[in-house]
Amino acid sequence: MTKTVTSKSFALNAWGDGTRRSAPEVSGRKWYPGHYARTNQQPYATTAYLNARKAEYDTTEGYDEIVGIAFAVPWGTVETSEGVYDWTYVDAEIDYIDSLGKKAFVQIRTEGYGGSVPSAPYSGLDKWVPNYGLTAGYAGNRTDGGWGADYADADCVTRIIAFIEALADRYDSDPRVAAFGTTETSTIVTVAESTALAQWKRIVDALEAYWVQTPTFLYNNYLYSIASTKSLSDYAAAALVGLGGPDIYTYDSPDNCSWGASIARGAGGSFGSTDYRTVVPQSFEMQVIRNSSLTPTAINTRANDDHKNNFTVWTMYVGTDPAEYGPPYATVSAFRWESGGGVRQFVNDPDNAVANTDYPSGY
Repeated sequence: MTKTVTSKSFALNAWGDGTRRSAPEVSGRKWYPGHYARTNQQPYATTAYLNARKAEYDTTEGYDEIVGIAFAVPWGTVETSEGVYDWTYVDAEIDYIDSLGKKAFVQIRTEGYGGSVPSAPYSGLDKWVPNYGLTAGYAGNRTDGGWGADYADADCVTRIIAFIEALADRYDSDPRVAAFGTTETSTIVTVAESTALAQWKRIVDALEAYWVQTPTFLYNNYLYSIASTKSLSDYAAAALVGLGGPDIYTYDSPDNCSWGASIARGAGGSFGSTDYRTVVPQSFEMQVIRNSSLTPTAINTRANDDHKNNFTVWTMYVGTDPAEYGPPYATVSAFRWESGGGVRQFVNDPDNAVANTDYPSGY
């Protein structure tokens, strides 16, 4: 489905030179709302990992209420040297998803949750940052473990923006690609709050400029404070960039769902009154299980009623009963993907459809 839209001139700083440029005219904006599935496999670019992901993708075939599949694209895997991109892995992923009759939700990945910044040249599977970026100092250790791109470094962000542009050049007009998203804003190294906010606004500028036919999402789950999270959400909404995050439901009340960021994004409640939920697209995910008492019904209700989700993404726990994310690590069989009465069957029931499928009013 497409909708005819009129583009506008954008005030952009993505290039770091203060220039103003205009996005190209577009003839339509793709719109494929609904339930999406995400593999629980790592996004590594090897035949073994690709085949493992394909095996999980296969479990969606014939389940028509599952509109598409979300997958991550590690920056360092694709950009083999500065400005040189190997699309083999990304093309293979999209081709296979399309063969199942599904749409692709593409997201960049610039961080991991284990280990520390490696030395270049690095040949490990977790290539979150290209080797030239490791040499240039574009990576840092995350504040709560792991490592990834340093979004405080303006030169690093310039290269991430170039990656976003290259992805858009290849896939923005591809009808098989339904959406494009960023990594989480909370996945950062130690940096001044104002610096982080300024650099993430450059990412928003790039999404606005380059992805003009495909809905985009800023996964703004938490950027240091409610004030910065809200400021970035205001900036994204003004650019018609959608809002999302990894957690439909955390541990807390609806007023503070997804780490307070739903409210900070403008859903009213304790932290603001401007409601962007029907103005720009919304995509919150069920990535991990924060509370063992949760059920698919509770997750879906919050996605529909509190987040006003247009794209609801579910992690596929195939062949296993997942454990609660954090003590006491209880097993939660209700979120097994393919078993009788599992999440796959739940989301394929039209009674459990994504409720908010209209075009956002900002489009």
